[in-house]
Amino acid sequence: MCISISDRIADRRLRQVRAMTPHSPCRALRRVSVFCPLVVGLTAFAICLSAQIQTPNAPQALGKPVRVTGVVTNSLTGAGVPHALVQAFGQSQQSVLTGADGRFELIDLPEGQYSFVPQKPGFFNQQEVSGGPVRMGTVTVREGMGDVPLALIPEGTIDGHVTDEDGEPLENVDIWLLRSIVQEGRRRWEPAGGVTSDASGAYHIGGLSPGLYAIRAQGDQSTEPPRPTGQNFSLVLAATYYPGAPTLDQAAPVKIAAGQQAQIDFAMKRQPAYRISGVVTNPPPEGLGMYLRQGEQSTNLSVVVSRNGAFRTASVSPGIYTLVAQSHNNESPLIAEIQATVSDADVTGVQLILDRPSIVPVQVTLTKTRSSDASSQPTVYPSDGPSAQGSNRRLSSPNESLGQLILRRVPLGGGPSYSVNLHEVHSADDAIVIQNLTPGNYQLTSLIRPSYYLESVRCGDTDLLESQLVVTAGSAPPPIQISVRDDAGMIAMHSVEDGKPAPASILLIPNRGEPREFGFASDASFQVAPGTYKVYAFDTLADLEYLNPDVMREYASGGQEVTVAANGSATVTVEVIHRGAQ
Repeated sequence: MCISISDRIADRRLRQVRAMTPHSPCRALRRVSVFCPLVVGLTAFAICLSAQIQTPNAPQALGKPVRVTGVVTNSLTGAGVPHALVQAFGQSQQSVLTGADGRFELIDLPEGQYSFVPQKPGFFNQQEVSGGPVRMGTVTVREGMGDVPLALIPEGTIDGHVTDEDGEPLENVDIWLLRSIVQEGRRRWEPAGGVTSDASGAYHIGGLSPGLYAIRAQGDQSTEPPRPTGQNFSLVLAATYYPGAPTLDQAAPVKIAAGQQAQIDFAMKRQPAYRISGVVTNPPPEGLGMYLRQGEQSTNLSVVVSRNGAFRTASVSPGIYTLVAQSHNNESPLIAEIQATVSDADVTGVQLILDRPSIVPVQVTLTKTRSSDASSQPTVYPSDGPSAQGSNRRLSSPNESLGQLILRRVPLGGGPSYSVNLHEVHSADDAIVIQNLTPGNYQLTSLIRPSYYLESVRCGDTDLLESQLVVTAGSAPPPIQISVRDDAGMIAMHSVEDGKPAPASILLIPNRGEPREFGFASDASFQVAPGTYKVYAFDTLADLEYLNPDVMREYASGGQEVTVAANGSATVTVEVIHRGAQ
């Protein structure tokens, strides 16, 4: 029986809408995070802090109540969408369903600025399909205004059949989707659900937003038949990426447009496959688990483990695999992993030694250059709008946070992330450590308090502002040494279009260190580490691989270079770059 994911997606959207309130940018941000949780996480600190500073304590007086009308249309056909939910967020919150012609009417909506959000199962709105943070467009509600036009994007679907090399239908084949997304300027593949083929080999996947998908078919290998005597391999249905590739790198991604009904068929072949076997030399009394990973994608192939630590995997197609063993010893995690290359024979004699994940000390050096007088130096917070000013508040206690250091597994989504609060260390009780750091490659990200910045971050000989942290099994990295300073510079940015102020998504790319994204603004100020930056203003950062030099070469002429000294300031005017629908 085919399993649909559309109901889960629709239910998730409705829960997200209910979480929004008209007066809280922090809560509204949850709405945008359907396809960009990591990017939103990086901007939430600055946006929410700015919102808290700018929000007055006294409630605002509601404007004059007016009648608002509008229409929700299908973005593909232009026809009205009946029975769609329309919610208005602003001075107050109202909701209404559209009629049979897609029209809606809100009675007694107080005048002011509003965002109108349409919803209906089987459709997406623009915020749901965007691959990066976007600000919901606002409408000025006033007496005598015209209709509010809204659009919903119809979902896409994929249908297909799975057969073997003889054309016979295959039942219980897992069809997995990976969606191409861009987060923090990097493109990666994110799991996007899956279904199982039925007795006729048919499958159906609904609820797909427009985008690029890789599709993988994998047969059920939990009941592997015994090998004939004298045969050193098993014949299994090899996992296949459309249109017949063995790995994701060789796959041909499928672009699903709004409302598209794609037909994707698989003809799977039985191929020789081989086992990986060996022993975990120090197995715990109980609770040992093992799995295989190919690239950054875990497989669903079984690994049989005995009480004495001996193991044997199901037969796998030729390729490079990582074998991972995990357990606990008195509630302390234990892990071991090893790479195995399978070619034309079983891989035997593999040995794994369980060990605790790395515990990495973090050493913070704070250099203060400014006066502790709160009135001596104003602070401008990066925000989702015009800059907000507040006092340059000094650390009032030894353990007050300077911000967060975050290590994210690369590729993003390929494993756990780790974060620690940074503060001055005055005693052993104040020590900062990253606990249980598992093997892998990690990219540094930071959320630092306004007026502070990371001057340097090193781990041994590795500059973590320029390179990834590589953690290998059985070898703990040296301490991470961080230098924090408070003499940040200031960039005043103005985005324009045809000489007039125009809001845009701001991207700052430094010559050294991590790029920074900011929300919509036409005039904003940002505190940054001293250095040289390329400043861009885009109509949207959705799906922009700004860490890919080949991609950014197209926009090189649209950015403005600016250099900021310690405690210095610079002003830059940037023309908005229109990318449109990507």
